[in-house]
Parts: sequence; structure tokens; C-alpha cells
Amino acid sequence: MNAGFVRDEVVRVGAMIALARQMIAAGAPVDLAPVGFGIDQLCRAVGRLPEREASTLREELVRLNARLERLSGDLAQQFAAATRDGPTLAAPPAEG
Repeated sequence: MNAGFVRDEVVRVGAMIALARQMIAAGAPVDLAPVGFGIDQLCRAVGRLPEREASTLREELVRLNARLERLSGDLAQQFAAATRDGPTLAAPPAEG
């Protein structure tokens, strides 16, 4: 295990996050299990690195965390839109 492998994992997880955000923007369902698994793998990999190498990756991990926070915001917006009161197929808007 080395810092290069961990950087590759950061890129891979970042790509999964980007794809999830695109799918959410398109209104498509998203399975976030692979993102969670990727984060778990990344954390384990960083934990196995010597402190000096792990500390050099800190900035990349902070940027990845920011991307996760944006994904969380996207999901919150999608949920709010899906649960907003409004016309449904069962109750069309009143004509008047």
C-alpha cells in the first residue's frame, strides 16, 4: 500500500461522487452503496500508510469531503422536492 494507490482511490471515489451528482440532477435513482464502500476502502488504505505519507494526502481528502458534502446537499434538495406538497396524479389541481 502506498500513497499512489490512495491517490488513485481518491480519484475513483471522486468520479463515483460526480456520477451520483449527475444522476441526481437528472432525477434518476442513485445507489450510494459503492460510494460508501469506496470511502471505507479509502479510509482503511490511509490508515495503513505511514503518518508522513498519510499527512501528504490530507488536502486531497479535505477536497473529497467537500464533494461529499455537495452530494449530501443535492440529496437533501432532491428529497425536499420529492416530498413537497403539490398536485399528484391522485389529486389533480382544482380548476377554478
